[in-house]
Amino acid sequence: MLCANMSGTEKYPLLAIGKSKQPRSFPKDLSKLPIRYEATKNAWMTGFIFEKWIRRWDSSLRMNKRNICLLVDNCSAHPKSVSLTNICLKFLPANTTSIMQPMDMGVIKNWKANYKSRLNSRIINVMDGNLSLRALGIAKSITLLDALYLCRMSWDAVEGNTIAKCYQKGGFVKRDFIQSEGYEFNLDDDHMLDDVSLPSNMSLEEFENFITIDSEIPVSGDLSDVELLDITRKKIRVEDSESDGDNLRLSLE
Repeated sequence: MLCANMSGTEKYPLLAIGKSKQPRSFPKDLSKLPIRYEATKNAWMTGFIFEKWIRRWDSSLRMNKRNICLLVDNCSAHPKSVSLTNICLKFLPANTTSIMQPMDMGVIKNWKANYKSRLNSRIINVMDGNLSLRALGIAKSITLLDALYLCRMSWDAVEGNTIAKCYQKGGFVKRDFIQSEGYEFNLDDDHMLDDVSLPSNMSLEEFENFITIDSEIPVSGDLSDVELLDITRKKIRVEDSESDGDNLRLSLE
């Protein structure tokens, strides 16, 4: 999950969701991970995980005597009944994500581009070190922990300029605010990758396809009555065991 303020000066720590509760590459103490991590059998966001995430943030804000307004997608995995003290949730209208959601205006694309660029470099380094490796061997050489570190580095690389422009593009910030922050005013999608290192082994078109290749993979969904009952009884079991949990299937909203 990606979240940042309108000026891009505060980027909240990422939340990643995988399938395994304790992948082999992870430390036993999950608080030492580079980003926050949760697990579900489909690597999907659920209302239970969202509420846990938002309550943790609300508690931190309460301790620091801060109040914020948080824009949230109108999604079944984002429950509206959560009672909070220091976060005011404002849900975007249904079916407006592609035209209003600031993260969808280019922030996610920029983050994914940074991530895919770093992942590509890691793959090339692995191949250079062992030319006999096949695709499966290359995939196994990059652990889920490696992926989380790449996620963190890529989020750190997203510039405040990019975030502020995406809020403006969604209609939340006036042009003079962007300019007062010292940012260059340019909302052209073609410039969303200006600060990303393009891989030398790909054309721009190939890199664009690499960035968006997984865009249609679902990251949330409605739960069945049986699944809801399981959550209530707290009997959900993670699909993967601890011994074979280094699957790179992650979801970030």
